[in-house]
Amino acid sequence: MKIQDLNQQEQQYLIKCLKIPALTPDEERKLLLNIKRNDMSAKKSLVDANLKLVWAVIEEIEASPDYCFELLWGAGNNGLFKAITQYSFDLKIPFRRYAIIIIKDSIAKKLLSLTSNSNT
Repeated sequence: MKIQDLNQQEQQYLIKCLKIPALTPDEERKLLLNIKRNDMSAKKSLVDANLKLVWAVIEEIEASPDYCFELLWGAGNNGLFKAITQYSFDLKIPFRRYAIIIIKDSIAKKLLSLTSNSNT
C-alpha cells in the first residue's frame, strides 16, 4: 500500500504521524523502563515515536479492495501496543526489531482472519 492509495484525510493523518521524530536508543530505553512502572505518558510517547514502524510494514502490503488503511493501521497499532506491553530487555534484541515482528504478526493474523471469513 502506498500513501497515494489513501484518501486525503488518511494522507494528512499519516503525514502528521510520520513527522514525529524518532527516539534515540537512550530515550527509548528510558521510556521502556518508565512503562514498566505504569507511566502512561511514556507509553504514549513510545507509541507516537514508533508509528513509522506500523506504516513501514503496511507499505510492504499490496493494496487490495478487500482491506483498507484503517483495518491495516488498527491491526498494526494493536501489534505495536502488544510489543510495548510484552517487550523485555532479556530478549537481547532492540525494541524496534521486536516491534516490527509483532506488528507484522498482528497484521498477518488480521488479513488471515479476513481470508478465512470470506471463504466460509
